[in-house]
Amino acid sequence: MLSLIYKDLRVGLPFLAVLVVMFILGSAGAVRAPVYFWVSLVFAATLMLGLSQMDWRHGVDRFVHSLPVSRDLVVYARYGSALLGGALTLAIAGTAGVLRGVAFDTVGLAWPRLVSVDVALAWVLLFATLVALYLPCYFRWGHGKGYIIGALAIAAGVVAGGVIQAALGRGAVVETGPQGLVVSAADLPRDLVASAAGLPQGLVVSSVVEAAARLGLPLTAVIVLGLSGIVLFISARLAARAYSNREF
Repeated sequence: MLSLIYKDLRVGLPFLAVLVVMFILGSAGAVRAPVYFWVSLVFAATLMLGLSQMDWRHGVDRFVHSLPVSRDLVVYARYGSALLGGALTLAIAGTAGVLRGVAFDTVGLAWPRLVSVDVALAWVLLFATLVALYLPCYFRWGHGKGYIIGALAIAAGVVAGGVIQAALGRGAVVETGPQGLVVSAADLPRDLVASAAGLPQGLVVSSVVEAAARLGLPLTAVIVLGLSGIVLFISARLAARAYSNREF
């Protein structure tokens, strides 16, 4: 399995190189922007999609299955590659944020929210959800049809999150001032609060940030990582079952 992950990592290095260059160029002014959160998430997803596209384009599946490896091992290796790519992307984004914070922040300004633990946990949960939605579709239908169905599943999840967010109508939790004072903003519009705090907009981010404020970071981390692990485990089992019945 490690050899398969190493193969994926070599394929994904150009994606990571582009990410490093982009974050270095943008870190002078964009790390504080909420859009940076989504840019890093999109790059991690692009890396995952790029691996499946390269396999499809070069017919790697047939070559891999000529080797003494099981289909389950191929599936788990791809999940490992996707998670490793996500970890590297988050590390690159976090490093850019830290360097920007150290180099450019002045007294009285809040630390870049991109590198705060609660926002990083929201990133992890969102990326785990993307992996869990896409990879079963890929292993069931292949890159072409699986890509379309996976993209539709992800779009449906985004729409559902927006609908739930609008239905709940809850405010966000904001950190203000150099002391990081936690303020509940239940009576303020969510978009206004998120923008003022430098938080990325969205139900998952605001929910994780609010949970961290109410429950504390350690318990929130356990909940988020545990939920991510459960979602990925179920997804991997579904993908392995689908792949075992797929014909080439």
